[in-house]
Amino acid sequence: MKGKGSWARIGRETELGCLRMLLSQFLAVPATVVMVFDGPERPTLKRGRHVRIMPHQLEPALRELSEALGFTCVTAPGEAEAYLAFLNKLEKVHYVFTPDSDVFVFGARDVIRSPQNAANRDAIEVYRKSAMLEYDSGALSTEGLIFIAVVGGGDYGAGLKRCGFTIAAQLARHTALPSRLCTIFRNRDLYGNPNLLELMTSLSAWRESLQRELEFGTNAGRQYKSLAESIPASFPNAQTADLYINPVVGSLRAIEALPNWDTRFPDSAAVTRVACTFGWKWVRIAKFLRQSVWLGHMVRHLLTVSLDSRLAASVPFADNRLAGSQASGTGPIQTMR
Repeated sequence: MKGKGSWARIGRETELGCLRMLLSQFLAVPATVVMVFDGPERPTLKRGRHVRIMPHQLEPALRELSEALGFTCVTAPGEAEAYLAFLNKLEKVHYVFTPDSDVFVFGARDVIRSPQNAANRDAIEVYRKSAMLEYDSGALSTEGLIFIAVVGGGDYGAGLKRCGFTIAAQLARHTALPSRLCTIFRNRDLYGNPNLLELMTSLSAWRESLQRELEFGTNAGRQYKSLAESIPASFPNAQTADLYINPVVGSLRAIEALPNWDTRFPDSAAVTRVACTFGWKWVRIAKFLRQSVWLGHMVRHLLTVSLDSRLAASVPFADNRLAGSQASGTGPIQTMR
């Protein structure tokens, strides 16, 4: 969701209409949808701009409509992308659907993105970590992507001046600098008891290695002497690197204790009540129910039958209802086969 200014530019009704169309698309998909919102501990500075910690003004309305449609809404401790990536790594969700590439930096394994193809709005792109590593195990590894964000520039910092993506990716592909950087910060509480002397010593040694690699091109194969000489003594910024390597996602125990999200059905009465608060006319509400809500109800009924049939393949169809209570353990996203 965009910031507050987007509402002022195009209006609440237009933004709600766009969100309604997106939710309608989700209703037609045979999957259990979990919507994750940014939390109170998200970074306050992103892309060089201060970020409002307060929720977007449309968030309450979006949550209310989403819950009525049968979707689960969750608030992340920090950034939603980091939390989704962590849930994905732990297989609490099978796929992450987002246009934000940060989810790769945070270690997501299976990501669905929309290429925004005007000729085919239903087209999607599926990225799998295994395929990415097979293509480029250096630059496209989680550590490599973190290194590229820190050195080449990303959401939390501008990186080194005159060192863009190409040079950063080359270093990530051919050197051990990415893994060394992540090792320095991993399992370190930067705001608790970080042992600053040890941290600064480690970062200084890492920076010297980066300078040598840029100056002599020992592993990357090309020299960037002027770039090596321009690296400031303050690089890399510890807070910037920590945001990528140790994002706020909550404890592992808390996430592992999360239940498997069940398939939920849309609530037509609840949808109608929410639509009335939006000021929708009855004709529009009836059209939304007929074209989207009831379609979603049917899709989820077929999905539930499909899941139940796997659990009770040898049980006559009439008795498949007996297996319904067991379907809650099937995981957050299921596709019909």
